[in-house]
Amino acid sequence: MNIKSTAQDWADRCRAWLRDAHLPLWAKYGVDRAGWGFHERLDAATLAPTGPDQRRSMVCARQLYLWSAASRAFGLAEHRALAERAYQTLVERFPDRENGGWVFSLKSDGSLLDGRKDFYAHAFILFALGHYAPIGAQGTEALMLARVTWGLLQKKLMRPQGWLAAEASSHWHIGSDRLVQNPHMHLFEALLTLAEVDPTGGYDRGAQHLITLFETRLFDGTLGEFFDADGRASGAEGQILEPGHHFEWAWLLRDAARVLGEPRLVPLADRLTHWAESTGTDTTHGGTYDQISRTGDILQPDKRIWPQSEAVKTYATAYAAAPSAETLAPLLARLSFLFDYYLLPDGRWHEHLRADLTPIAPYLPASTPYHIAFALLEALKALEA
Repeated sequence: MNIKSTAQDWADRCRAWLRDAHLPLWAKYGVDRAGWGFHERLDAATLAPTGPDQRRSMVCARQLYLWSAASRAFGLAEHRALAERAYQTLVERFPDRENGGWVFSLKSDGSLLDGRKDFYAHAFILFALGHYAPIGAQGTEALMLARVTWGLLQKKLMRPQGWLAAEASSHWHIGSDRLVQNPHMHLFEALLTLAEVDPTGGYDRGAQHLITLFETRLFDGTLGEFFDADGRASGAEGQILEPGHHFEWAWLLRDAARVLGEPRLVPLADRLTHWAESTGTDTTHGGTYDQISRTGDILQPDKRIWPQSEAVKTYATAYAAAPSAETLAPLLARLSFLFDYYLLPDGRWHEHLRADLTPIAPYLPASTPYHIAFALLEALKALEA
């Protein structure tokens, strides 16, 4: 195999699908040009808006990431304009001006639907602000908002046990001290992004704290999802493992090794990758399962698109760190699987497949282009480097 030629061919394929098919489709159908913001979900066949009457701050943040990243990658004015639209939607519609922070969701008429303070949503807002700041007209304001939001999360959600509460009421009342892995992972993602664009913001200290949490609470050879208020993986929820999050943490730890100068994190990333590949992957049909138990039983044999995207990111960073035929092969295998079974030529995708790779979901969520674009941009960067 001619490594350089093969890598470039795949880079060209990733770029063409993302820039020339997926982003134009989402710009045409995903933007609510007659109203405000972005549609939450499209019908997979007709591309008409569908689903409940809601607009979530998390989805707006993911759209802000999408168009900011596209603007930086391709330099197109239309992408920059949509990034500005997403930023203005976020800062004008979703702040809780009475209690601070950001509301969870609104109705399409702009009225409040859910005023909860959701940790996961706030993490994505931080992440999106970090990606918008270098390319946006209001970049300085975005960095200020990120600092305020990060300070508020630490003040309002940090628990004595060393982790953040998964959610609070609109007035920041916390009902449960249980530990939930997923929002901490996305906070880690956000803090690494912000540490690079705002080096004096103290984000590196927050990222180091999350590494400690990962090593002492979340990871014991496998990565748990739900823990009780004492940090124990108890009950049925405590048995749940998600291979996609193993891949995602592996990518993040490799990125943290670069951003924070922590090479000791790479072996942890390799352990996560090995488990996700050896235990969390379907050896018959291919692809990463949704959920596995701590004993290795398959809890959910179906396969959403996002775990497949996270596998691409993981193998892209591994290839970028040590380019060779051996590191290129798993990246190309995962890209081939993504293109063969999930990504459609016109820019649409299959959101969820059964174990045998037949489609389940008849809709396209606005939260998913974040996963797809992130994966293909990471692959593109690695393949062209």
